[in-house]
Amino acid sequence: MTTAMTRREIDREYDESGGRDEKGKTAQSEPPKINTVKNKDLFITGYGVAGAAITVFFPGGHTAGTVVTGYGDWQVNIPAGVKLTPNNIISAVQTEHGKTQSIKTETKVTN
Repeated sequence: MTTAMTRREIDREYDESGGRDEKGKTAQSEPPKINTVKNKDLFITGYGVAGAAITVFFPGGHTAGTVVTGYGDWQVNIPAGVKLTPNNIISAVQTEHGKTQSIKTETKVTN
């Protein structure tokens, strides 16, 4: 389980690192976690770094965005017109304060 960081901890970590990794490059955000997605779900949930932006990608090019809560969880509604079917791929990225976008996390829709 990922431990959520508070906004203050994120800002302190960013200030100390200058938003850069050990090689001087802008650090990359950690990938978000996506909870199990079922074809009858009305929303997608997961975990990330408190205060980070989450973008969720759905079949057909639809997207939805949100911000991770102070408790480290997030939720987006499934966009109108999107019907989830088993084996659809849902993916998400996370962008933390002062860092570049994470790699995509993917999950398959189940029954």
